[in-house]
Amino acid sequence: MGQLTELTESFRRCTAQPYFFDRFYARLFELLPSVKPLFDKVEMEHQQAMIRKGITSFLLMAASGNADSEFLHGVRHSHGEEGMKLTGRDYGYWVDAMIDTIQATDPDYTRELGDAWRRVLERGIQELMR
Repeated sequence: MGQLTELTESFRRCTAQPYFFDRFYARLFELLPSVKPLFDKVEMEHQQAMIRKGITSFLLMAASGNADSEFLHGVRHSHGEEGMKLTGRDYGYWVDAMIDTIQATDPDYTRELGDAWRRVLERGIQELMR
């Protein structure tokens, strides 16, 4: 099984858990409490859909080298200087929270899988920040 397939299957296993996104946000707010108020008026179902799309975009970028530039442009705009003003450090916490959540919810998680996740997520974040 190729690495992209392994990551896709891992994400399916994680998101099959009904508490996956709640657990992710709890961990994110624990690591980065300053962003919690930014979510006070956010429709969390929409936010979950956006994270799904973002991670899917990151996985596709890892497979093809091409990013969904329209989607990433929108995220860059809403999360960057014109929006939420998130920094590289903030995104680092986001990656850590996602890895921690994947590790806690994927019954087939391995260290190697976690390393592959980190590479894909960090590459996606780099694309967001350019």
